[in-house]
Amino acid sequence: MAVSTVLLVIIGATTTTYAGLDNVAQGKPAEMSSIYDNRWPASKAVDGIINSNMAGGSCFHTDNFWFNWWKVDLLQIYQVKQIELYNRQDCCADRAKNIDLSVGPSSTDMEQVKTWAQLSSFEKLVFETTKSVRYVRIMNLSEDYEDIYFHLCEVKVLVEV
Repeated sequence: MAVSTVLLVIIGATTTTYAGLDNVAQGKPAEMSSIYDNRWPASKAVDGIINSNMAGGSCFHTDNFWFNWWKVDLLQIYQVKQIELYNRQDCCADRAKNIDLSVGPSSTDMEQVKTWAQLSSFEKLVFETTKSVRYVRIMNLSEDYEDIYFHLCEVKVLVEV
């Protein structure tokens, strides 16, 4: 039994740490403004699985409301070096437009750090100096009512190891 435990720890470490960076968002509590289907909750974006196909079961998906948002609580303040967003690719990637990324040490003290007119399949934001972050919020500011669902397939919040 001790061998299995050690192996799980090693496997867990290799899925969260790479190139001198550790993904502190993986497995942390996440929430979102609405849900389209219970198969795609907020937690799917921090499950550590990069699968950009919705049918793969590793993306979150909101309902069709204005100003949908997704948020993760890192449970403590980290000095964040970069944030990575993985967009859906099986269809509908174009829905991720007018995307606002905010970070902060508390849910009421957030700083907007980036806005994308349109997300590509993968986006990376590297901070010149680290940011003190406990919460990361991503918001869809699109006003196109016909298509304001919001979905991403992974969000990584990376700190230097």
